[in-house]
Amino acid sequence: MKKILKDILYNLISSFLIVFVIQFLIYPFLGKYLTIEEYGFFLVSIGVINMISVGFSSAIGNLRLINQKKYVKASEYNNFLAVVFLFVTVIYFISRLIFNDINILYLLLVLFMIFKNYHAYSFRIDINYNNTLILNLITASGYMLGLLIYKLFFQEWIFIFIFGEFLGLIFIIFKAKTVKEEFKIVKENREMYSQFISLSFASLLGNSMVYIDRLLLFPLLGSPSVSIFVVASFVGKSIGLFVTPINSVFLTYLSKSNDLNLKIFRKICSFLIVIFLLIFSVTYFLGDYFTKILYPEIYEDAQKYIVISSASALTFIFGTILNTFLLKMSDIRWQLRTQILYTTIYILFGTIILVYYDLEIFIYFTIFLNLLRVYFIYYIIKTSSQNRQEEAK
Repeated sequence: MKKILKDILYNLISSFLIVFVIQFLIYPFLGKYLTIEEYGFFLVSIGVINMISVGFSSAIGNLRLINQKKYVKASEYNNFLAVVFLFVTVIYFISRLIFNDINILYLLLVLFMIFKNYHAYSFRIDINYNNTLILNLITASGYMLGLLIYKLFFQEWIFIFIFGEFLGLIFIIFKAKTVKEEFKIVKENREMYSQFISLSFASLLGNSMVYIDRLLLFPLLGSPSVSIFVVASFVGKSIGLFVTPINSVFLTYLSKSNDLNLKIFRKICSFLIVIFLLIFSVTYFLGDYFTKILYPEIYEDAQKYIVISSASALTFIFGTILNTFLLKMSDIRWQLRTQILYTTIYILFGTIILVYYDLEIFIYFTIFLNLLRVYFIYYIIKTSSQNRQEEAK
């Protein structure tokens, strides 16, 4: 238990470094230097980049985590990484035909992030959160260097993130064991390829859900609405993100054991409910104050949405944390089904609400949908666990 608490502390600190630098330094900095329209476009762009890079890297990484006890050739994971690189490159060139503002730096950043994020799973597999802390410290330092370069030389926001990811990538090359694994074509093990496809779709959908508000608001209400919504929810979302590292540590340990059952899951849920209620209390009383300090230019437009946007962000993060337990406690396909159902309802009804009503009604809709998702995930896990218990009798 002492080692688990130590790993949680390390993961909290390492995540705090990244969240603090990005959410409390880079984003507010760009919010001051960019117009509200330019800032909205930046939020959409970085959202798509994160969606693709985190989506694919977490798919391969989680595939590796949940199959630790099975014999899987290391070269198979290299196959998946190569396929992802090729797919992303093709998508980039297609996007270039549609959007003139996209340049080669966008592709470079995505490839850097996929490579770094996937091989960082090596530290989770070895339960070496000390290296995770060092990695995030180096990456955060790179972001700060990029911020300085932006201010002095290149007024292109993408350089900020490229410098951070590049420095992190160098550390990964020297420290991650998975980087040194051989590469060769492996055709057997259809189950593994099926899991990869399922996890990739689920992960991409899951990460698109993180940024789906931006992707929906941008074409329907324009980039200023994206800026207002993201700024209004940033305090609750930023604080809520600190809970995610705790969850990843537990999932890492649980992936190595068979101790997770419905009773333990319910205790975890109760713990998370208390934590998120405390976080919401903080955002309720202090969210307005921090938003005004960090985003003075957008504060007046965002003020009326701060509390409900924070509630929307926190209920979404809560559901996302519970969603990771589907990998361990139910059929792996349930995660994909849940993502598809959530995304379909979000896009369908969200579009109708934004066309016929306003941003405030849309935010209340997202809160309701997020809570519905939490209940649905809990019900699936509960039913799956009970069915396994009956089969074991």
